[in-house]
Amino acid sequence: MATTSQQVDDFSGLHRAHLRTPRNALFSLSYKQGWGESHHLLKIPFPPETKGVFYYHLSPGGHPQAGELCFKKCDSAQQFHKGEDLQVDLGQPWSLPLLNIVQCSSREGFLDELLVEPGLVDQELMADLQSIFRVSRAENCGVGFSRGGLILHDIDQPFVTDVHMPCIAARLVTRQSVQISICFGQRRDTLSLQRLHLHSVVYLALRI
Repeated sequence: MATTSQQVDDFSGLHRAHLRTPRNALFSLSYKQGWGESHHLLKIPFPPETKGVFYYHLSPGGHPQAGELCFKKCDSAQQFHKGEDLQVDLGQPWSLPLLNIVQCSSREGFLDELLVEPGLVDQELMADLQSIFRVSRAENCGVGFSRGGLILHDIDQPFVTDVHMPCIAARLVTRQSVQISICFGQRRDTLSLQRLHLHSVVYLALRI
């Protein structure tokens, strides 16, 4: 994503940010969710000094569907390369995966205008990801796959997560399918994995 023409935005303290593209497409996003009392999910506001620009990132050699929207903290677009990425608690860069953008109909204008038309994302890839989302909705009575949790693109891909969370969800994403895994924390002394197959969804029971 070109950064020099972007407007610098400040989302500090906001629970949800609302943006409009030059052609008036609406784009809304949040920082992250956290567990509150009684294990209720809460939206966590953007931290202080969340001022900067968005950019699209795909690691060299990465799968095309592994692209993500990131946020660089800087005072101007010209200072982009001197800025720091917005972080989350685990020290990982904040990002919005491409899959999450594709599956939300309200973001279609943003996707077309700022990602597809400039050539950052291939139209055929968009069609593939939208197709697996439609299949998921059809197979689950109109409910698509969750936009939360981890996203993996290889079965042996390492990842960072908080193992003290009561529930950890992950999705293995290819251009042809999405496999959903749900891990439940039980004990905190040892770590083991048990794989269970139920219908077409893979469940992982995580014992800690």
